[in-house]
Parts: sequence; structure tokens; C-alpha cells
Amino acid sequence: RPILNERFLSYLAGITGLYVIALLARQNREILLMREQMVWCVYPVALASASLLSLLILSLEVWSAFDSRILSLEAVELYGSTADALRNAQNLSITALWALYSVTMLVVGIARRLYRVRLAALALLALPVCKLFVFDIFALDLAYRVVAFIGLGALLVASGYIYQRYSAAIREFLLEK
Repeated sequence: RPILNERFLSYLAGITGLYVIALLARQNREILLMREQMVWCVYPVALASASLLSLLILSLEVWSAFDSRILSLEAVELYGSTADALRNAQNLSITALWALYSVTMLVVGIARRLYRVRLAALALLALPVCKLFVFDIFALDLAYRVVAFIGLGALLVASGYIYQRYSAAIREFLLEK
């Protein structure tokens, strides 16, 4: 079962713990700095770990949701094209999940004015783009490739338009801490 299974719930407990640690460390950073007399790193490490684990468990859930259907279809061996279509949808769903996750991180970074989260989100956004050009272009069928590149093209055209329209504000946003 996707989402409501033991693996997801155990990851969720760990991820929630890391987010709570990050929140408490951020709220009590002055006390931590005075007591430790060293570089304060609990908050960024806990936040990065929680974010990476969140992306990992979401990717595993998407992958396993398709994987069980693919295995059951391959066992029958009559529906090879349906199994291939599900495999294509599985790969494209992972790429879309990573892109959606990075855009969500970017929005959170903008809304909360978190410089490092914004930069991490931009770096993470490069991951699905690279996956699309390196892996998906060879693994996906033609229809899925067309959908993926139309989506990427729309994203890049919208990004270019927004950058041209608000280039001064974007430079300030990227360089502002």
C-alpha cells in the first residue's frame, strides 16, 4: 500500500524528528552558540537530512507503487506494452516528483527568506533536468519523451520570461542573505 505502510511511517517518524530538531535548534541558536562556543551547525544538518530523507521516501513510494503493478503484469506476460507504459510512467513520475519537490523547496525558501534553502532548491532543480537529458531521453517511449520535453520547455520559457521581466529583483533575491 502506498503511503500508509510500515516503511513510510517509520521514515515519517524519523523525518519528523529531524524537523523538530531543526526547529528547536533554530529557535535556541543563541543558547547553543553560547554553550558550544563553536560553529553552529545543528540546524542546517538536521534540515538538510530531513529534506533528503523526505525526497528519498517519496521517491521510494512512487517507485514501489508502480513496481507492484509492473511485476504483476510481467507475470502474466500478455501485456508487455502495458508494463512498458507503466515503466515509462514510473520514470516520468520520479522526474516530476523531484521537480515538484524542488519547486516546493524554492517557494518555502522564498516565503521564509531562507537563503540556503533557495540555493539548495535551485541545485535540486538541476537534478530532474539532468535526469531528463541523460536517462529519460533514452528510457522513455516517444509519447512520454514529448510530454517530458514539452513540460521542460514550458518551464524554461516561463523562467526566461520571469527572469527578463524581474531580472533586478531576481538578482537581489539570489544574492540576498
